[in-house]
Amino acid sequence: MGSKAKTDDVGIFVAEKWVDSVVSVERHSERALVLKMVLGDCLLNVLTAYAPHSGKPDEEKERFWNKMFRLVSCICQNEMVVFAGDTNGHIGSGNVGPCRHKETWWWNEDVAEAVRNKKIKYGKWKRENTKEAWKSIRTVDKMQRGLFLQQRKRNRRNVQMT
Repeated sequence: MGSKAKTDDVGIFVAEKWVDSVVSVERHSERALVLKMVLGDCLLNVLTAYAPHSGKPDEEKERFWNKMFRLVSCICQNEMVVFAGDTNGHIGSGNVGPCRHKETWWWNEDVAEAVRNKKIKYGKWKRENTKEAWKSIRTVDKMQRGLFLQQRKRNRRNVQMT
């Protein structure tokens, strides 16, 4: 599988004990594939991808992330999804290159604020180790999930319109 040029390629390893659980493996490009497997009474989709690095043209990166969004949004909501791959992201303020969040469809200022808020709440819980601090983390978790789902719905509408 893959391209003849072998410049970029993605694959996935499956432990021998899970091989019989695999329902399908779909290669969507040399940069993305989806493995679907049955776990108990659940269907698990493992999306593995290799994102274009920062030296690639912006159009190529945009096409990649749009494809990832389309792949994820085509998966039924009652199925589980695991994204595993190399997104060529940069973590931390000391790294050179663009912020890893600027290229993802779900990141916006509301999500950034929720993440900052959760970090503060988590630090408080680690210091105090109280039930109230733990409950405040759970509240922020629910808010983050809500923001993510709102953004996902917005982007689904945008994809359907284009």
